[in-house]
Amino acid sequence: MKIAHVQDLLMNFSKWHETAGGKQIASELERFSRGLDAHRDLSISEFCEILQRSSAECNGNNGASKSTKAKPKPDQEKIQIAVHDLQILLDRSTHPDLTYEVIDAEIDRLDGLLSKDEGMEVAKELGISTSGKSKIAVLQEVGRRASARKSLHERGQRLELSATES
Repeated sequence: MKIAHVQDLLMNFSKWHETAGGKQIASELERFSRGLDAHRDLSISEFCEILQRSSAECNGNNGASKSTKAKPKPDQEKIQIAVHDLQILLDRSTHPDLTYEVIDAEIDRLDGLLSKDEGMEVAKELGISTSGKSKIAVLQEVGRRASARKSLHERGQRLELSATES
């Protein structure tokens, strides 16, 4: 569809409003239609692109599209819960009832729960360096630490057992 068709529709609406007694709206619709004269031969999508570029230039971003959505702030409550849960995981890593599968499941659960920024905040709270790391890399580091503590504890238990058997 071309802008010329839109102009025809606007003129028909204008006549309809004028007949119904809406002289002000009829005048505005006619003026709008005449304002589109320079773009009569463009398709609607071509015209929309011109409007978007013009709007972007007026807003100062030189045609580059910028997201107008504000970045959501990290949820402090989720961060504190995650820090608490991970601290418990690290503390429990020496208990025999904690399996490596449970450690992995907890890391996966928190990966789905936290945004990237929240994951980075959790890392800071736990004293884990975040430079150049993704959220999952940080969470996997906590899992690695828990697994390493568990492994060391299990080895220590085996050494104690073998020492008492000798």
